[in-house]
Amino acid sequence: MKRFLDDLKIWQKLLALFLPLAVSLVVMLFLLVREMNSFIDLSQAEVKGLEFQIPIRKLLTLVIERRGTGHLIILGDRTKKEHFDATTASIDAVLQEMKVLDDRNKSGFREEKVYADLESDWSKLKGTDVLTSIQLNFDLSQKVFDDSSRFLELVGDKANLTLDYELATNSINNVSIRYLPNLIYTISKIRARGVNTLFAAKLSEEDRIFFAEQSALIRSGIYESRSLLRKIETTDPKLAETITAIYKDFDSIEEYLKMVNREMITGKKTNLILGDFFASSSFAMEKAGIIFDSLHAVSKIKIQERLDELEQRKFMYLISITMIILFGSLFSYFLILSIIKPIHSIENGLSRIVNDRDLTLSVDVHSENEIGSLAKNIDSFVSYMADVFKKMGSMSDSLNQIAKELEGSVHYLSEASQSQAASTEESSAAIEEIAASLQHVSSLVSEETKNSHETNKSSIRLQTNIKAASGRLSRLGESAKESANRAMAGKEKINLATESIEEIRDTASQINSITNLIKEISDQTNLLSLNAAIEAARAGDSGRGFAVVAEEIAKLANRSVTSVNDIGKLVSSTNAAVTKGSDNVNTAVNVLLEIIDNIGNIEVELGDVVQLIQKQVDEINLISHNIQLVADESLQIENAANEQKLSADQIAKSIQLITSESQSIASNSSELAVVSETIFQKANELKSMISGFKIE
Repeated sequence: MKRFLDDLKIWQKLLALFLPLAVSLVVMLFLLVREMNSFIDLSQAEVKGLEFQIPIRKLLTLVIERRGTGHLIILGDRTKKEHFDATTASIDAVLQEMKVLDDRNKSGFREEKVYADLESDWSKLKGTDVLTSIQLNFDLSQKVFDDSSRFLELVGDKANLTLDYELATNSINNVSIRYLPNLIYTISKIRARGVNTLFAAKLSEEDRIFFAEQSALIRSGIYESRSLLRKIETTDPKLAETITAIYKDFDSIEEYLKMVNREMITGKKTNLILGDFFASSSFAMEKAGIIFDSLHAVSKIKIQERLDELEQRKFMYLISITMIILFGSLFSYFLILSIIKPIHSIENGLSRIVNDRDLTLSVDVHSENEIGSLAKNIDSFVSYMADVFKKMGSMSDSLNQIAKELEGSVHYLSEASQSQAASTEESSAAIEEIAASLQHVSSLVSEETKNSHETNKSSIRLQTNIKAASGRLSRLGESAKESANRAMAGKEKINLATESIEEIRDTASQINSITNLIKEISDQTNLLSLNAAIEAARAGDSGRGFAVVAEEIAKLANRSVTSVNDIGKLVSSTNAAVTKGSDNVNTAVNVLLEIIDNIGNIEVELGDVVQLIQKQVDEINLISHNIQLVADESLQIENAANEQKLSADQIAKSIQLITSESQSIASNSSELAVVSETIFQKANELKSMISGFKIE
């Protein structure tokens, strides 16, 4: 929808602005015409109702006339028979007239039930010999009269006669429909009762009351009718003459009521003749009919005038709206033309400026309104654009010079950034090698630290084993000393000595095991000292002290091996002696003495061995302490190497960042070179475009 509105031309949009007004006027015209038609239809329906009232009023009068005539015939006046039959024929003619009128107007009144009741009751009345009974004649005629009255009210209601929106016609129709039929009916009742009374020549009190009541009803109807007519008289002076004539007819009816009051109500005896009374009553009913006809004529005239006025107003509305639309269209045309013409002039001027590329041209519009201001602004803008193009021509030359200078700067920057990138790449490679070396040193120091801890643990275990061997050797010396003391006690205990020799053999075996253990410890110590020397050599200057300690440990281990070998030899000799003692008990004493001597020597040797082992323990403690120092220093070296490696990695990252930035600068330099070339080209294009315009 928005695209559609945007694509509309200006004259179409301006026309669209007036379209809602035109549509509103057409809709208003349609509503006015529709309203007029509704009033016209309502008034036409009232006219049809008024046309239908005429035969109904005739029917009411004829039914009353037929009933009264039949009453006289029943009372003996046979001269009325012809008039009675003529009245019957007139009623049939009126009913036929109603049929024709309903078919012609297509009012549909005969489709109502009350009309069917009217036809049915009339057929019954006409088919019954009512001239034999006054009551039968009265009852059947009353039904037809009541049906006619109800039919009259129905026609008035369906035709909206009693609901007319104008006061005059509303009042007239209410008098015609609501009051006059009752007035005629009441007069007919007075006539019928008076005929009976005069015929019987007897006026009872009941008759007086009846006449008084019916007279009061008539006076009340006249009073209500006068009140309604008085409203018409004050609002519509044109009807004053007609209303005055109707008042006179009402006066005639009131004169009749005075006669009835004088003769039938207040008088002691009536002097009326039956024929005169019948004629007076008929005259009163005739006056009521005249009033009905007068009101009917006035109502018809008023409604017809209203119809003519409505048709005239409808025509005037059509003419007015048509003229408004016509003049509005002409005004819109000239208004749109006054807007479109200067806009077309602006469009043509701009087209010539664009097509000819001539900025010296101007728009030929000189009106003093918004469009004229727009044209002046366009001329000012074109002049301004000419100045801008002049400046742009100068700027394009400057841009060419700047682009050339920028191209040289970019070339120099590109070479410098590439040289810097190469230098930073070499530095990065060197730093990476340093970081790798530090990583290797850190790994070696970490491994050395682990070996130092293991060596320390081994030295502790060795110290424990040597202490255990020393304890055993001490116990062995004590045993040997005890054996010597016992041998010295006497030969008689040779058996005990033999057992002691056996114990000595066992002890020698244990010593042999201990010497083997000491050999193993010495071998492990030699191995540890060798590893320590190797690691010290790797550590360089920092491991020199550790190398000296390792050398001393190796020497102590060799001495331990020598002592153990000596102990092994002694144990072997002891085993040989024990073996000899076992083979010859007789030489046991001599040998035992030698053994005692040897045991003394062994005791001395064992003391030396114990002292030597104690020295080894002290040396091992020193070695363990030195190993712990080496481990601590190795840990410090490892931490320092890790820190140096982190610093080297950070330096390497920084160098890589510098390299990346240098490469980015080189890349951007290339792009900048392209940009400078583009600026140069665009400056030339701009200069070429500006040269196509005429600005001077």
